[in-house]
Amino acid sequence: VLYVFGEVKNPGRYNFDDKLNFLDIITAAGGPTEKADLRDVHLIDRQGTYPQVVHVNMSLYFETGDPELLPPVL
Repeated sequence: VLYVFGEVKNPGRYNFDDKLNFLDIITAAGGPTEKADLRDVHLIDRQGTYPQVVHVNMSLYFETGDPELLPPVL
């Protein structure tokens, strides 16, 4: 289960499986709102001892199409 908050059209709780990726999750939440800052999307990674913030520049991804700019979601 993932929680999606912030400037997305449908924030909330979403089921997740290993076939989905970062863009699938954003799409499930209805995509970003007009107020969203796509240059600095924040993810909270809770896999380690302490939660860490991961910063994603989705604007750069849309400009370049480079999939390496998107984080893996486990």
